[in-house]
Amino acid sequence: MTVLTDTMKISHVGDGAETDYTYDFLIFNAAEVLVTVDGVETSAYSISGLGDPDGGTVTFDAAPADQSDIIIKRDVELTQLVDYRPHDPFPAETHEAALDRIVMMIQQLNDVLSETIGTDIAGLMAPSYEAGKYWRWDLTTQTLVNDTPVANSLNSATDGDVTTGSGTTDLTYSPAQLKLAVETHENQMVHAAALPGTPDANTYYFIDE
Repeated sequence: MTVLTDTMKISHVGDGAETDYTYDFLIFNAAEVLVTVDGVETSAYSISGLGDPDGGTVTFDAAPADQSDIIIKRDVELTQLVDYRPHDPFPAETHEAALDRIVMMIQQLNDVLSETIGTDIAGLMAPSYEAGKYWRWDLTTQTLVNDTPVANSLNSATDGDVTTGSGTTDLTYSPAQLKLAVETHENQMVHAAALPGTPDANTYYFIDE
């Protein structure tokens, strides 16, 4: 068999009534399929079309909810279990299946990479995970560093000031208004070098470019 497509997953939207959802790529066995509904893995289904390059159908025990996000995905183990023995006949079908699995692994890893945040900065390494912290670009070391979030007026929904090139304006923000506040100043940039040595608490500095 061959792997003639790079498709390895398919998405559907539930309607609250339908139980059958198709997939159109090769899956060798039921252990190598991952089915999720709204991001939660489920095993409450049966599957047909295993070993068929054209795919088959996943039939849920109960219809997924209306507007639910259904994903059917091939999920192979990153292992190689074919053991060749000296002087035995060459197992062509077994060998081809092993090559197919290698291609599937490459497709699977490529799918993960396609959803990963990348950078053009050579040699950039992300800091190790620390609970409750976020990544910040450090101008001195020219690296990402872990930093501790600071409580601010946007988080607490109290008054905050926005300082621009034309002066200071008192504004009252709620967390839901953060996006609107940033869009209002989308033609401006925040420059750390332009901030006061000790920035005022609950003040947000948008410096005119």
